[in-house]
Amino acid sequence: MNLDFDRDFAEFVQNDGRSVITEIHTIIPTLSPEQQQVLSSLIFFCQKYDLPELKSFIDNYGKMARKNKNLNFVRSFNFRNLLKAYSMEEYMRGIKVSTQNVQGGLDK
Repeated sequence: MNLDFDRDFAEFVQNDGRSVITEIHTIIPTLSPEQQQVLSSLIFFCQKYDLPELKSFIDNYGKMARKNKNLNFVRSFNFRNLLKAYSMEEYMRGIKVSTQNVQGGLDK
């Protein structure tokens, strides 16, 4: 899985009030590239030969996989840098809000 740092960071920064934990959780991949390739092949054969049992298996596997993230990705250098950058953004946002609060208190 390729990580688009700029896109993911932009989504992090403008999270529209969503939870930080939820945002981080959405970036962690669910399937390894090998698993994605196998599932793509299964989906192809499922559609080609009209196999409802296989479709059901794929759906159930997908639901189970989404609950169990591939945490090997967390060791990735890019992912760690993304978390560092997001942490810095949150820190700077906190300083900005704190500064605005102090300045707002001085105006009164």
